[in-house]
Parts: sequence; C-alpha cells; structure tokens
Amino acid sequence: MSPPSMDGHEALGDKVLTMDLVTACLEADKGKDVVLKSFEVKNFTAAGDGLASQVTGVLVDYQSAGRDHQVSYVAKINKPSKHSDTVLLLREYFEKEQGFYTEIVPVLNEELRRAGLRSLNIPRCLLVQSKKGEEVIFLEDLRERGFKKRDCRQGLDEAHCNLVFGELARLHAASVLLQEKSKVDLLESYPYLFDCYEKEDFPYESYHHVFGGVIGGIGEAAQKIGGYEKVAHYIKEVLKPQYISLYRQGLQSTYIKALVQTDCWVNNFLFRYNEDGVPEEVVLIDFQFVRRSSPSVDIICVLCSSTERDFRHTHRSKILRAYYEVFKGVLQAGGLEPDFTVDDLEKDYESRRVFGFLLGIVFSGATLRQDGKGFHMDDLGDKNDETVIQEIEEKVGSMLDDPVIRDRIVSILDDIASSGIV
Repeated sequence: MSPPSMDGHEALGDKVLTMDLVTACLEADKGKDVVLKSFEVKNFTAAGDGLASQVTGVLVDYQSAGRDHQVSYVAKINKPSKHSDTVLLLREYFEKEQGFYTEIVPVLNEELRRAGLRSLNIPRCLLVQSKKGEEVIFLEDLRERGFKKRDCRQGLDEAHCNLVFGELARLHAASVLLQEKSKVDLLESYPYLFDCYEKEDFPYESYHHVFGGVIGGIGEAAQKIGGYEKVAHYIKEVLKPQYISLYRQGLQSTYIKALVQTDCWVNNFLFRYNEDGVPEEVVLIDFQFVRRSSPSVDIICVLCSSTERDFRHTHRSKILRAYYEVFKGVLQAGGLEPDFTVDDLEKDYESRRVFGFLLGIVFSGATLRQDGKGFHMDDLGDKNDETVIQEIEEKVGSMLDDPVIRDRIVSILDDIASSGIV
C-alpha cells in the first residue's frame, strides 16, 4: 500500500542527480564510448504522484560516434523525511525495489526464456545508487515507447484489466518457476522480500497513524453521507483500531504462494494505446512493496483500488478464470502444473474481503486527490499522534465535495454494507 504523499522536495533531483551519476547511467545504457554533453532534470509527475519516492525525468544530450543524440531516463529518488519511522521504512522499501530490479527480474526473465516465453513487461533498470540519503534507481523512460498512465480518477475497465491481470499472472507464475528451480527458499536468497509486515513486532507503528486518520475519516464520511450508520461504526470501531493487524493478516501467504507486487493500483501500470485509443500493452511499475504472498493479494488490490463496484462484482469470476488460464499456461510452458485450482483461488480471494475493504478505504481516501493537498508523512513530525489523526480525518471529510472521490467512497461503503459482516 502506497504511503501518503510527501510533496515539497522539488529540488531533490537537482541535488542528487550529479554529472558523474548521469554519466554512469548513460554509459550503462549506451556503452562506454559516449560523451555526456549536458542533462536537465525535468519533472513530469502530477500532484499526488510519487508517494514514496520522487520520480523525475532526466533529459540527456550526448555524443556517440561523432553524432549528437538525446535520450530520456526516469530517476526514482528516495525521499527524505523529518519523521524517523518514515526514514527507516522508506529506506527498507527502496532497498527492496533495488534488489528486485537488479537481482530478481533477471532470473525471472531467464525462467521465462527457458520456457520459450517473452520477458516480463517491466522497465529496464539501468543503474542504482545505494548511497545513504541519495538512493536512486535509473529506469528507461517508457514514454519514449508510447506508454502512459491512465487517469486514476477513471479507474480500469475490462480492456485495461485484461492486460493488467495477464501480466500479473506472468509475474506470479515466473516466480513459481524460479522457486521450483531453486534449491533455496526465495526468502533466504532475497532476504529483503521479508519486510516489516512479517516481523513479529511491527517496528513502524507511529507511521500508520496517518492511515488511521484516513480510515477514521472515511468512517466520519460515512456518517455525513447518511444511511451507513452500521458501516461507519464498523470502520471506526473495528477497522481503524485493528488496521495494522488486519492489513498484516491480509498479506499473509497461504498454500498459494508467488512473488506479488502488492501495490497494484492504476497509477502503477503504464499502457500503450493504438490509434483508436484501445490499450494494447501494459508495463508494471513500482516494486517497493514486492513480497511473497498469495496472487489474490494483487488481484484484490487492483479490483478494490482501481475499478468501479459494479464492474468488480460482475466481472470478478471472469477475471479470476482468465488470470488462472494465463498463470497455468506459463507454468505448463515451464514444465509444471498449478498446485491449486481456480476454485481455490476464488476461495482465497474471498477470505481476504476485509483486506479488500482496507485497500478500498485507503485508496479512495488518499490517492485520488490531484491538487497536491493530500496527506504528507511530514504531517507526523513532532506533532501529537492524535492531532495528526484528527487533521487527516478532517482532510478526508473535505474530499466529499469532489464527486469522483465521493462516488469511490460510497462504492466501498456499499461493499462493506452488502458483505454480511456488519
């Protein structure tokens, strides 16, 4: 789950992206016989983007074989914070993503190639810098290949979902092939996959006061909207105080295990469209939260964060079955058979309903605001935790004036009301 926004570090790229660092990236991409002439840091993200990192463009002018050229890269920079828990947590997440790109993606793609299949649709990682306080990941700029984000306020329709779930199935299945081949458990080979949510004593509890504020704010919003009194009580008296334990429970692996992206919402997919505006290809981005769990974690995250209620209820079984066919096809190409059925997947998905409610609440209350006035981790600062929670609850309440956010909130309230839980 993406952390709330931490805007206000616009100059970070100018500080961290040095001439030497950009030169190293260019040489990693184009070879040692290039000459960097100049580069420019060009932000291209919208307000509210880059919740855990600053993501910026780097436009590079260089010379190769006596000719002038230009290329663009994406630099993902670990954001600073005034809050100690946030500093440690984001460093942990950044190390996870660096390891995923540099160590795990190559071996996943090797397994797919062995099976006669194409590589994963994931950005090429060109260079990483792990220097404390200046952590950077350089990625190819997929805009140069025609990929772009879909408006998060629109969500995903069937055409977009078919692409997303097909690529997620390929990622999940490739990790199963890798585990089958490896003589060592993947959590031992890549210990950064084992993160704070799997530790017995959760180390960053104060960090989640922000999420507590979001959840409480949705509870207050339910009362303001009217007709959701029982749902409001459930959100405020069950989901809010038990948020960390319920979220951790939702992430737990079952007998169905794979590497999952975990932060699967519309902003973490890039699409390429044809001339008629029909999506033809998807690329998965943002792997700061990758871990081993059930594939249904990613499936429920997409549906609860990025689709309309009617769509996810009418298309869920169809989506799960289409996902399963791709997953099974990849495994069979690699000489394996799935050790679970599509009905098992449906049951596993259903067992994570409360996890889905939490995702729907947080995404509806924290990620759709596009004016840069969302939730900042520096809101924690030196403030009393209760003060922070109250301030964030008030911010969520003010979002009801936005019809898109209001409809998304009502959607998740309806899900809870019809679940039979309250």
